[in-house]
Amino acid sequence: MYGRFDDLGKARRVFEEMVERDAVSWNSLISGYAANGYYEEALEIYRQARMAGLVPDSFTVSIVLPARGGLVAVDEGKAIHGLVVRIGIGRDVIVSNGLISMYFKFDRIEDATKVFDKMVSRDTVSWNTLICGYSQLELFEESLKLFMEMVNKFKPDMLTIASVILFSALAAT
Repeated sequence: MYGRFDDLGKARRVFEEMVERDAVSWNSLISGYAANGYYEEALEIYRQARMAGLVPDSFTVSIVLPARGGLVAVDEGKAIHGLVVRIGIGRDVIVSNGLISMYFKFDRIEDATKVFDKMVSRDTVSWNTLICGYSQLELFEESLKLFMEMVNKFKPDMLTIASVILFSALAAT
């Protein structure tokens, strides 16, 4: 609760007073810092959690990946990707979507596309992340091709359609 209201000092005090810390308490603290844009602090807490024995789950990774992307920490992001594969949560759609998004923040199109291509199941977020990633890097033609592929395999949502229209208009200018 304190983290959601950007009162991280109180959130940290409550955490420090806890006798037992589990994945939920660590994730809550990391999430509070990351959600408020304190990426370095969130990553430091993640490091402390790992040293304390926390095995990250898909929620932990979904919090940490945007922080890595926000800091453009390519090597650390790739380390998280390796960990995800080692601990067996690499097939989780939320984790994969986070990896795709992170790699686009690093301008690493090949890595983002590889993650997408290896996904066993994809959702609308997966497609939107890939399409928007290509568009944000001004690869409008490729983005439109992906949209057409998506339409053939998956039902686009309003975000997909709005993004394609916006990015098509940008490409035309």
